[in-house]
Amino acid sequence: MIKNTFSFTALVLLTSLAFPTAGKADVVNGSFEEGFKGWETIGETTIETEQFGSGPVEGKSQAFLSTAYQELLGFDTQGNEIIGGDAAIASFVTGFENLEEFLNLPSSFLSDNTLSSLATGEIIEGSAIKQTFKANAGQSLTFAWNFLTEEFTQAVDNSSFEDFNDFAFVSLQRRSDLNTVLLPLADTLNSSFQFANHSLFFGETGFQEFSYTFEQSDTYTLGIGVVDVGDGDFVSGLLVDQVDVPETSPAVGLVALGALGSLSIMKRRWKNS
Repeated sequence: MIKNTFSFTALVLLTSLAFPTAGKADVVNGSFEEGFKGWETIGETTIETEQFGSGPVEGKSQAFLSTAYQELLGFDTQGNEIIGGDAAIASFVTGFENLEEFLNLPSSFLSDNTLSSLATGEIIEGSAIKQTFKANAGQSLTFAWNFLTEEFTQAVDNSSFEDFNDFAFVSLQRRSDLNTVLLPLADTLNSSFQFANHSLFFGETGFQEFSYTFEQSDTYTLGIGVVDVGDGDFVSGLLVDQVDVPETSPAVGLVALGALGSLSIMKRRWKNS
C-alpha cells in the first residue's frame, strides 16, 4: 500500500511538470483579433487590417497607435481628406488625460527618464495601450512592432533632427513594488528605416520583434506607446501585433515526460515484486 501511494503521488507531481498550467501568462487577445478586448487604450488607437499597407504578422488584425491630433489621417473613397486624431498629452496636467497617468508613471517620468536621450525636444503628445497579466521568472514577453513616421529619417536624409525625434517605447511595471522600466523601441534616427508602403508616412522600420525576459514572478502591467517630440505637425505611428508570453519552456515538459516513462517502468517492477 505504501509503495502504491508513493508511486501515485510521484505520478501526479511529474504530470504537473510535464503539462504545466501555472506557468501560463494571462495575455488576452495578443493579436487583436477581437479589437481591443483585454486592453486599455488612450489617445488615437485603431485596429487595422492588411489594407493599412503593412502587416499584420498574425491573423487579420493589428493595433495602430498614432500621435495624430486633429491632423490628416487618410483619404475617403472620393479622395477627400480625413481629418481627425485624438492623441493625449504626454505629461501630467490636472483635468486632462495624459500618458504618464495612464501608465502609472510619476509626473515628468517620460521626459526625465533616460528615454529622453532619444530626443532633445519636448515630448508633447501620443497614444498608448496597456494590459496587466501574471508572468513567471524566466518567461519572455514578445511582440511584433513597426514604427512609421512623417518626420525626416535617415531613409531620406542623413541629417540629425533630434529636436523632432518622435519615438515608440515600452513600459513594464511590477505590481509588488511598482518598479517601472521604460525601454525604447525606435525613433526617427533608427538605422533600419525604409521608405514606407503607406501614403501618409515617409518611412517605416518594418516589423521587428521586441523581447523581454522577466527576472521574477509577479503581476506586470505592459504599456506600449508612441509620442510626438518637438511639435505636433508631423505624425508618427506604431503597429503592434502578436503580443505573447509563451508557457514554460517545452524542455521542462520533455524532461518530465522522460521521468514519467522511468516511473512507469519502476511502477511495473514494484507491482511484480
